Amino acid sequence: MFLAHWITQPPDFDQLLSVNITGLEVTDDKIPQPVEVTFLEKPNGAHERIKPAEKLSGRGHVSGAHRFLDLQVEVLREIYFEEGELGQPPTFDPTQEETASGFGE
Repeated sequence: MFLAHWITQPPDFDQLLSVNITGLEVTDDKIPQPVEVTFLEKPNGAHERIKPAEKLSGRGHVSGAHRFLDLQVEVLREIYFEEGELGQPPTFDPTQEETASGFGE
């Protein structure tokens, strides 16, 4: 499964993660509706973003339904990360955080 960071307004960041999620029913014949996951204890900043090997508790909201799920999320890999283009002002040069994460090259 994958998690994508919800971009709100500048400054922000774009991120895609490969994850294992416990608490969400997924089988080969049943693909769930999109689920919005909120991590209440996690600040929304590029430096504080979710990183590989983290294990977090989150609250899932199933799209189109009044259904909430308690989820356990284990981050396997950060597939994509970008913050410079979503900054104020935007930059296309690698940021310090992009370079540290291996995405600034």
